[in-house]
Amino acid sequence: MQDDGLAFIAIGENPNAWTSHLYDDNGQKVRPDQIVWCAFCDNIDTDDDGEHLSADDIFDVLDNKEYFGGAHVDEVLAGALAGVPLSMVSERNPSIPDTPFLAHIELKNSLMSHQAYRNYTNFMEAELAILQDLGYKIDRRNFFGYSVYGDNQTFINDNPFFGRNAEGTAYVQNKYNTATLGLGLHVYGSNNTIIQRADLLSAGAGDAGIRVDGQSNDLTILSGTCVYAAANTARIAMSLTSLKRGLSCGVASGPMRSIPHALSICGR
Repeated sequence: MQDDGLAFIAIGENPNAWTSHLYDDNGQKVRPDQIVWCAFCDNIDTDDDGEHLSADDIFDVLDNKEYFGGAHVDEVLAGALAGVPLSMVSERNPSIPDTPFLAHIELKNSLMSHQAYRNYTNFMEAELAILQDLGYKIDRRNFFGYSVYGDNQTFINDNPFFGRNAEGTAYVQNKYNTATLGLGLHVYGSNNTIIQRADLLSAGAGDAGIRVDGQSNDLTILSGTCVYAAANTARIAMSLTSLKRGLSCGVASGPMRSIPHALSICGR
């Protein structure tokens, strides 16, 4: 911060692996040597030679709607969000800048967020996708069968969750997945109607069959579909505001336990 209380922030000449994946409020991908405009920035509009900056010279996050984007993130979000949202300010007090700038992931209640309330002890799938876009080698499907980040969708989920083959490239039919904190289906979005048709076989420590975090979702598990979780975890966990009409179950095995501040629901 400068003496006047404003921040002067500029993108470096060679953006690093993280910064090179950032997009501003207008969906413009970051460019080298851009000047960052934000609510608490010294939003200069001329360069050192007194020439006016063009739109291409400015990374505009005045509305704090910047995000991280990449091929793996796009695959997970499936168009539901432009990218994984970031924030320049504290969620607890939006008038306070949150340093380091352009570095804070803000998926709702996620482990990596800076929100006052977080109910995750592991990465969401979109956060794992960020690590993949940064170059880490991760078999994401070993930890998540499928994730729904969108709202107002109606669809049949035919994405299964099984154990992986030795190469980590495909599921092995009817093999139980033993990954720690594995999750067959994660519903982040709201107002969705989802019919689960594929089996979800979670058998690792801290695993769950289905977790629903959004609001007013309608989930049906077709007769004969198996949703399984290990003996000490939840086969289906739904936040207290997530259930709109009811949960219809096919075959569900494992206990009916809750995640923090959530209700675990299912029947045989």
